[in-house]
Amino acid sequence: MKQKNINILGGIISRLTGGKEKEYVDSLNQEKLERNILAAKDRLEEGNQSVCQKQEYEKTLRHLEKYQK
Repeated sequence: MKQKNINILGGIISRLTGGKEKEYVDSLNQEKLERNILAAKDRLEEGNQSVCQKQEYEKTLRHLEKYQK
């Protein structure tokens, strides 16, 4: 019985978070997203960065491109 309740709660939570994700994607300003993607690409092309900075820009770029329409 407990496992069934846990499964039901898990399904409800996943639907709620999925709805929030869709709302977030719909609310994004695509123009700002494009500008941020271009800025991240420009910064990646610069050669005067540490390894950590480069990794952060790559991570940011992947995240931004995920939400691009």
